[in-house]
Amino acid sequence: MKILKRITLPVLIFTLILSSFAYGQEAEKMTRTNFTKEIINTMEVEISEDLDLNFNDILNEDDIPYIATAFNRKIVKGDGSNFYPERAVTKEEAVIMLVRALGVINIDSDEISEVEVKFSDSEKISPWAKSFISYAVKYEIIENNEGNFAPQKELTVLESKEMLNNFKEAFVRDGLTAADLLQLANDHLTNQDSYKFKGSMDMTTEVNIPTEDNDVPTKEVLETKMDQEGVFKAPNTIYVVSNSTTDINGEIIEAMSEVYMKDNIMYIRSGETEDWMKMDLNNIMLELQSSLGVGMNTGVTSPEQGFGQFSSEELELFGMYARYSENVNIDDKEHYVVKLDIDSEAFKEVYTEIINEVMDNMLEGEMWEQMKEAEGIQNEAQEESFKNIMRETMNQTISNMEIEMSQEYYINKEDKSYDKLNLKQLMSTTVAGVETKVDMDGDYEYYGFGEEVSLPEIPENVVEMNF
Repeated sequence: MKILKRITLPVLIFTLILSSFAYGQEAEKMTRTNFTKEIINTMEVEISEDLDLNFNDILNEDDIPYIATAFNRKIVKGDGSNFYPERAVTKEEAVIMLVRALGVINIDSDEISEVEVKFSDSEKISPWAKSFISYAVKYEIIENNEGNFAPQKELTVLESKEMLNNFKEAFVRDGLTAADLLQLANDHLTNQDSYKFKGSMDMTTEVNIPTEDNDVPTKEVLETKMDQEGVFKAPNTIYVVSNSTTDINGEIIEAMSEVYMKDNIMYIRSGETEDWMKMDLNNIMLELQSSLGVGMNTGVTSPEQGFGQFSSEELELFGMYARYSENVNIDDKEHYVVKLDIDSEAFKEVYTEIINEVMDNMLEGEMWEQMKEAEGIQNEAQEESFKNIMRETMNQTISNMEIEMSQEYYINKEDKSYDKLNLKQLMSTTVAGVETKVDMDGDYEYYGFGEEVSLPEIPENVVEMNF
């Protein structure tokens, strides 16, 4: 009996130690707060100073900046006034948070249509999580195997580390976040005395006009192919030549235009005339910088003005988040691929601010005098009525607007320079029953860094249209 006790007691103690260790591991779950903090730390982003949160159940003041940062980036959501900070995160909830941290708010169904999720329990994935799980499988944030995924299982610390490591591969390369890499590529361009760019844009415009009997609307489709070549020369000088061919229901129209811009003064000339038209944009650019709180780079509005070079402040302003796609090889050189997706609501908010500034400047000064003469406006009542109609129409246009926009930057791994850009944009809006959809797809490339460039000579006598 004594021998049995001597054997049994150590076994019992060892068993208790093992079971207590296993129990401790089982109890070590990732709470919503801790997983949120791990994501923010992995992203290495600046912690938000905007601490205006409506959650009543976050009691630890040290947690608030992390949760505010994640909330502002749409990584996390709450339930009314509660965040449930100590509640354990399920595996499917964790995947959604990681995918949202990549800047992916709405999953493109075409992008994941061919993804085969192999989990044996895939039918247990919640409907609202399925697209995010497919996206995470495609980009290897989670391993796609034939075992159980257990979507409603509470996430353990060990599982969270594996997910975060895979996530870091998508968000960080060689110690650089995607946003950091974009900044390095921007700096590379900024330091160039000159460079050239060229590309083409395919644009389809569909207009549906209601008929008097509200039957089948009249439909017009415009197919446009635009080829562009441009140069940049320091300081702040850009010249672009655009040649377009448009098919309007079988009728072919060809056009050519030139844009020359220096220090926020833009000159435009069409192929139909030798005269240049001048627009001084300095006032409106200063007002936009003041109202939006950031310096607006020349490339924000279109690729022909510098190819969409965004500062980190502008990325946040436009609701755009940078993430890595798989590296590619171009001309025997390895390239990072950084993808930007725009947040539609954030873009509309900024776009509204820009349009309001533009409208205020259009409806004052010399341009307004020219517009009044063209419209035959003769008194103050007509002026006020016309301005109200213009503003109401523009506000309605923006309010009804839906936009999807993504950009892919191909950045040389060796010298961190931009090589190529792919731009996709789908915009639709409805005004007075007329629905307009514009689908754009463009590819551009940079080259000729430091080479001599040719610029046009602008005559002294030009038609001035100042904002």
